[in-house]
Amino acid sequence: MAKRKKKRTGLVTLDPSAVLLRMCDQNIAPTDLRGKEKRLFVSGETWQRIFEGGEIRMQSAFDVAKGLGVPLRSLLHAKTLVELSAGETLLEPGDRLPDWRIEEPCRHGEASNGLTYFVWRLKHRVERDRYARGKRYDVSELRREEQERVADYLARHGEVCEKVGGLPQFPQHYTVQPDPDGKSWWRLDRCTPGEPLDELIYREGVPKAVQPKIMRDIAKGLAALHKAGVIYREMSTRSIIVVDADKGNVVLTDFELGKMLDSSPTVRGQGPGNPYQAPEVEGKTLTEKDTHVDWYGWARILLHVTTGGLPPKGQEGPCIEQADLPDRVRKIVAKCLSPEPRARPRTAKGVLRAIQWWR
Repeated sequence: MAKRKKKRTGLVTLDPSAVLLRMCDQNIAPTDLRGKEKRLFVSGETWQRIFEGGEIRMQSAFDVAKGLGVPLRSLLHAKTLVELSAGETLLEPGDRLPDWRIEEPCRHGEASNGLTYFVWRLKHRVERDRYARGKRYDVSELRREEQERVADYLARHGEVCEKVGGLPQFPQHYTVQPDPDGKSWWRLDRCTPGEPLDELIYREGVPKAVQPKIMRDIAKGLAALHKAGVIYREMSTRSIIVVDADKGNVVLTDFELGKMLDSSPTVRGQGPGNPYQAPEVEGKTLTEKDTHVDWYGWARILLHVTTGGLPPKGQEGPCIEQADLPDRVRKIVAKCLSPEPRARPRTAKGVLRAIQWWR
């Protein structure tokens, strides 16, 4: 296992993606937290350090969490979580995966129903040039029947991967296996180079030249998932990896969450929510015909990619009109975001036709 660097007492690192996701979900701007007459005072310097991945004082981290109304743990960077939780088997793979050893933690996540997971970068113990993105789901707080349902779907996840395997929008799947502790499951895919789309958006914005390619790639990936009978459901800019920011190639991850969360109750408290998710999805069991929910998410992501901002759900009209988009693209985005689910596209055909000449 990689050696840990000694942590300076009283300093922590927040996950910029987690912070921004909560801000988007609650329609909060940094200025809402920087004025004493508003929520809490968080200095501009602190914000800069957060978004650059730097360390901040613990009290400042608590201030940010309090201003957003969420537990601080949900905002901590994966590396900080590991450092603060040394000795917790929940976060340490150790020798539980005999063929793999940990390289570094990537991120800690929580699905919209509260199901938690941890993502690691793993290295094969024998094949030295082989790396994996290992995702460990904690199912310990689910009811027994829920645990069995999640385990059953994950066990069949390989079948879905075979159906979409070979397409550039998906990573190579390695394996799914239970943890010997009986409280969690692992899903291992080939470690894809690149960075999450949300980090690219918030760090410097997505270059205009590659915006059409990124959105076409996502649409093609959705088409393949729908053909395989999978609704993405939890799609977000965090689950999309931009492999090459200059060319706009992307890889979709986390698509196994769709079936796992169907009709699943909240595990604990309130999950983080998903600012891209169709409003009618929460608490609903989706069928293979409910593809319209993914096109809603696709359109929300398109607005975020092209404008750098994300309006409240149901208030996208002005943003669509102001976006620098061809008329055909603007019209399909508006259709995808219709408040009436039946008015949205159900297949990729119309979407891809509308954006095929977008440059």
